[in-house]
Amino acid sequence: DMLRKHCATVGVRLIEAESDANRPTGVCVVLSGPDDRAFCSHFGISDTFDAYELTACGAQELRALNPGHVHCAGFYSCAALRKSLPALLRAARAIGATT
Repeated sequence: DMLRKHCATVGVRLIEAESDANRPTGVCVVLSGPDDRAFCSHFGISDTFDAYELTACGAQELRALNPGHVHCAGFYSCAALRKSLPALLRAARAIGATT
C-alpha cells in the first residue's frame, strides 16, 4: 500500500491485472549471505501473464489507457510476457508513448 500511495503522489498510475482465485500467487524467497545470494521462485499465476489484451484489436486497450510511458520490469518471472513484450513495446511507441 505504501508503494501505491507513493506512486499516486508522484503521478504514476498503476494498473493491476485481474486475479484468479484458482491459481496461486507467485512468490520468490531470497537467501542472502555476506558474499552472495540465491533466489527460489514459484511463478504461480505470474507465469501466464502476457500483454495480449493490451495489444489485441489494434492496441485498443493500450490506446484507451493513453500512456505517456510504458515500463516493464520483472519480465523474467513471466514466461508468457517475455513472448508478447516486444509487441507491447512496439504498440506503445506506435501510439506515441516512450518505452
